[in-house]
Amino acid sequence: MLKFNKITINDISIINAYLLSSTAKIADRTLGSFFLWGEHLSLEFATCDFALFIKMKLANQTYFFMPILTDLSFMGYAFNLIEEYADKNDLSLKFYAVEKDEIAVFQDRYKTITYNYDAKWSDYIYDAQSMATFKGRKYNGQRNFVNRFNRLYENWSVEEINQSNLNKISGFLEEYYDKIKKDAKLFNEERERLKVILHNYDKFNFSGLILKVEDKIVALSIGEKRFNTLFIHVEKANVEYQGAYQMIVNEFAKKFVDDNICYINREDAAGDEGLIASKKSYHPVFMGDKYYVTVKEY
Repeated sequence: MLKFNKITINDISIINAYLLSSTAKIADRTLGSFFLWGEHLSLEFATCDFALFIKMKLANQTYFFMPILTDLSFMGYAFNLIEEYADKNDLSLKFYAVEKDEIAVFQDRYKTITYNYDAKWSDYIYDAQSMATFKGRKYNGQRNFVNRFNRLYENWSVEEINQSNLNKISGFLEEYYDKIKKDAKLFNEERERLKVILHNYDKFNFSGLILKVEDKIVALSIGEKRFNTLFIHVEKANVEYQGAYQMIVNEFAKKFVDDNICYINREDAAGDEGLIASKKSYHPVFMGDKYYVTVKEY
């Protein structure tokens, strides 16, 4: 039977080995998401020779993720293992972070299922080249902010995140969180988890970039590449510097979008009206809806 354990820093290489096979476009099934929100969601993992299994708790309910397989021919057996675990632990068979085209897997396997998604948690997914160029009339606003930043702050530069600048980045983030001062639980949990990630940054193989004016960090972005998608997990800027957010979006894409990357996933807005407006302004090509699936009858 599957044995689930809490994810720790020492498990990064194990989990990464399975994520190499993942083609998911939703951010919940990435290493960054597992570590940023794992504590909040009581995330645990289990493995066998051909699959990574993730389960979490939400509103006192246990949910499983789609198994991440190194060989798709083992899909049926992977579901057998999840069903066995659920039966032995008296759990309802519920799944979260299911992509729309994966619902057919459940329809084929089970007699009766229900499924739905909450748009509040849908990811905003963009054309990668558009983020790197800001070409076209619809990006007039973004280009205006970039041009303004260039006029106002001549001595700016970008730099990849590495061991030599981690201390300055930690200082920038402490100032950022102190200024914002949100009481939201997720906001404060993100702050604490980011400290852990930065302390172990060399283990993650993330893509990270800072934007500086003179020698002062004014924005940063951290993400990871999976299959044909670049996921952005962290994006912070000092709004006192006009255009800093638009600059870090553009420069991050310029730096890390290559011929293999088709999409940039800038994650969900968690229902925040300001974030929703901001993410819409970059014109997503589609939304990464995350379905809840409940098996009613085997």
